[in-house]
Amino acid sequence: RAEGARNIQRRGKGKISSYKMRSITALFFLFCFLAPSALAQLQFGFYGQSCHRAGSIISNVVSSHFSRDRSITAALLRMQFHDCFVTGCDASLLIDP
Repeated sequence: RAEGARNIQRRGKGKISSYKMRSITALFFLFCFLAPSALAQLQFGFYGQSCHRAGSIISNVVSSHFSRDRSITAALLRMQFHDCFVTGCDASLLIDP
């Protein structure tokens, strides 16, 4: 019996407690979610100084394409969340014919 108690004590040494492991995991995921957003530097009205009509131009083009092909919204979402997250792109991609 005493031998079994010593084995349990030896196995317990060097292990991280459940609370510490959950804390480390939570901090890791928090870092993963916050780090990329800190680098994004996105802002509403970014093209306000260089192209005052950028918002209305993009809206008109998307609306006209949507009236002809309703799948344009799915295509734009795919482009933004699949292609742009991998390779990066900006709003000028939406203006090109």
